[in-house]
Formats: sequence, C-alpha cells, structure tokens
Amino acid sequence: MGCSGSVYVNVERTGKVGTLNLSDEVVIHVSPARRASKFLRSCIDCRKRENPTGLLRVVCVEGRVLPDPHRSLPGRGAWVHRTCAVRAVERGGFRWAFRREEHVDGSELLTYINNYEMDAKDMTLK
Repeated sequence: MGCSGSVYVNVERTGKVGTLNLSDEVVIHVSPARRASKFLRSCIDCRKRENPTGLLRVVCVEGRVLPDPHRSLPGRGAWVHRTCAVRAVERGGFRWAFRREEHVDGSELLTYINNYEMDAKDMTLK
C-alpha cells in the first residue's frame, strides 16, 4: 500500500522498547488544526471557520449579491451562514468581502434566505 502526502502525528508506544512492529499498538494524535483544514471556510459575518456544507456561497454580479447553492457560479465567492446573512447585509460585510467601493445590493440573497426558511418550515416528516 502506498501513501501520498504528509501526515503530522505523534506516536506513543505502549510501554515497549525497541523497534516498532506492525502488530504493536500505537495511539495516534492528529492536531485538530490539521484535520480537513484544506476544506474550511470562514463566515464573513461571524468569522467562524466551518466545513462548506454548513455555509452558503454567494457571489457578486454587477453589484448584486446572489446565492450560489450549487457552488458553480464564476467569480469571487464569499461564504456566510444562513443565520448570519441578514446581519452581514446590514453591516456591509459583503462590500468588504467582494472588495467593492460602492454599495452592494443584498435583497436577492435575503429573498432567497426567507424562501429557504419557509420551505424548511413547510417540510414535515412522513
């Protein structure tokens, strides 16, 4: 079996002295900062780092902030929690995230968020 890349681990022996055999028991500690750090994104409002599945990607097109739930629209993207989107629009976080000098319109994003929440409330388990 081949391995590629590097893994940063600390290995503790279980009281044995000598060479490490494949049958030896070892405890491997992986630093939380190293786990999947490649895939973490930061919410532009609360700045919490999280897996992209918990965040919504948005893009700025002609001064309008558009939701990108399929993560396929071209251009510079920003990431936001659905619960943080309203506060980000009010505080001007999208203007900062998209490096724009003029105001960006977040109304389409807010409409999407409101429709998403209404759809989620209407869903019932059968």
